[in-house]
Parts: sequence; structure tokens; C-alpha cells
Amino acid sequence: MELEEERDGPTVAVGDGGDDDGGGDGKGSSDFVSTYGGVAWKSWDVTSGFSLEALLELYEQFEEELAQEGRSYAVYYAKEAPPFIEYLKNTLITCTYCYHTTTSLLGTESAKREEFEWLSQKPKMLVAGLTICRVIDDIATYEVEKERGQIATGIECYMKENRVTKEEAVNKFFEIATNAWKDINEEFLRPSSCSRDVLIRILNLERIIDVTYKNNEDKF
Repeated sequence: MELEEERDGPTVAVGDGGDDDGGGDGKGSSDFVSTYGGVAWKSWDVTSGFSLEALLELYEQFEEELAQEGRSYAVYYAKEAPPFIEYLKNTLITCTYCYHTTTSLLGTESAKREEFEWLSQKPKMLVAGLTICRVIDDIATYEVEKERGQIATGIECYMKENRVTKEEAVNKFFEIATNAWKDINEEFLRPSSCSRDVLIRILNLERIIDVTYKNNEDKF
């Protein structure tokens, strides 16, 4: 049973959680089966979207089973919000604006191989753009995600780690966004080997964030 728990527990948890980083509403178009180490892993039904209730029930089941072994404490650590720096690092990877930037350049003749290589290295300007997208989204969607019972929101991670109020956390997020904007402006004005078209794409995507989350509301 121990081997089965080690294999099935994380599989179901990852399947239920998916790779969503926004608000628990990630969707896909098909199931898939992949094989690793001779074991078949079948994904969740991605067409049904993220199921928070199923995930919570899963952890309740873990807790009941581990209680019989005197190890129910382990579930607390599995559900605990990660350190903020870890949260931010992970969500910058899953933020789709990175892909929006490169995709928007597919029809741009001035975008050569060098520009795509530059973007793949996650330059300062792109990272700043991803950071703005992440923290501004977190501010605008915090209340909705909290109602859904989502634990590892950016605001929640920062509040718990630094023992601050929601207002203080939100102010910190605005500060992070402001500093990221400074990085974007600095990189945009600095001479670059990159085509200006590429830099404008990054700048314009951040302008979309301003419109989408104006007045701290999610307009999606």
C-alpha cells in the first residue's frame, strides 16, 4: 500500500491541480496518457475544468488514511502556502504572457532568430512584464480566489510569510509592479540589438494588463 500511496497520491493531486496559476479555471481539450518508468499515468478530465471540491476531498481522504498511521500532520505541509519568492518564481514560469509575446511575433518579418533566442533567455524586460502580469492579476483576483478556497494565492503567501495585513500585502504588490515598470522603461529606452518591434510587443502587452485590471478588477 505504501508504494501505491506514493505513486497515486501525487498523481491525482497534480491531475486535479493541473498547471493552473490564475484562479482555478484552467481548461484543456483532451485527456492524455503518458508513461514513465513503466507506469501509465492518466490525466484528469481537463475538459471539465479545475475541481476545487475534488481536490479538497482528496486531501481529506489523505488525512483520514494517514491518521491511521499517526501521520495526519503531513497533510498540513502538503496544503500549506509556499514561501512568496517560491510562489512568484513558479508563477512567472506558468504565466502565459511569455507565450503571447513570442506568438505575437510570428507574423513580424523584422523578428529574426536572434530576437526569439533573446526572448527564450528571459531578458530583464520580459521578466519585468511577467512580474507585472502576475502581481496585478493577484491583486485583482484575490477575493474571488479566496472565496474559492484557494490557499496558495500570491497575496495569501505574502501575508502569511511576512505577517502583514491584506492592505500591506497589496501595497507591496503595487510596489513590485512599479519597480517592474521602471525596468521595462529603462530597457525600452536603452540601446538594444533587438528589433524595436519586439520591445513594443512586450510594452503593449503590459498596457493590456492596465486595461484588463483597471481599478483592481478582473475584466476577463
